[in-house]
Amino acid sequence: MNLKVVKNALGRLLQVLAILMIFPLIVSFIYKESLSDKLYFVIPILLSATIGTLLFKFSSEKGHIYTKEAMFTTASCWILYSIIGAIPLFLTPTNYHTFLDAFFEMASGFTTCGASVATDVEILPHSIIFWRSFSHLIGGMGILVFTLAILPKANKESTNL
Repeated sequence: MNLKVVKNALGRLLQVLAILMIFPLIVSFIYKESLSDKLYFVIPILLSATIGTLLFKFSSEKGHIYTKEAMFTTASCWILYSIIGAIPLFLTPTNYHTFLDAFFEMASGFTTCGASVATDVEILPHSIIFWRSFSHLIGGMGILVFTLAILPKANKESTNL
């Protein structure tokens, strides 16, 4: 397996996640939520952008993306997106008492499963509610299509073998 190509793809995907997490941050500004509610998104945005940039810088676009690399990239993307996406949920002082609860919520969102551990969704800040819903939109087939269709086309040496 060509890990440099996988790191390149994961780096770009984490940079995309950082951009996508700006939308719930905008929602928190629109609803005039507290500074702490805004920081719940700033922290993972910076984390995702930093890790993504480092992975992208210390990787290579050269090489073949075979099915093995594409499948590993997709699975890794779901896991990384769920971990980083769970940070705002975990930092919110309601509903998600452990990081595992928040991780489960995001994993179910990004895989479009829709299962939830939240007991009272109405008490969550608007930005968190938006983030939970938005994860369904960008997850599932969105990650699959982006990873398996768009990223290999960026690399002229990619193939379906």
